[in-house]
Amino acid sequence: MKWREVFYAVLALLVLAVIFQLFFRYQYVSGGDGFVWRVDRLTRQSCLVGIGSVRCHQNQ
Repeated sequence: MKWREVFYAVLALLVLAVIFQLFFRYQYVSGGDGFVWRVDRLTRQSCLVGIGSVRCHQNQ
């Protein structure tokens, strides 16, 4: 049946999008002094993340 193939294709795309969001979207780089840089691979926005604080910068 055609609708079943479409359903499975959409489901597969949804699963791949969730996996990308959970495991591959952000890159973490050690910044020293207990801070970590979190870089969004899609938007190139970088955030300096520490315990209880987040400072984000938009990279152009």
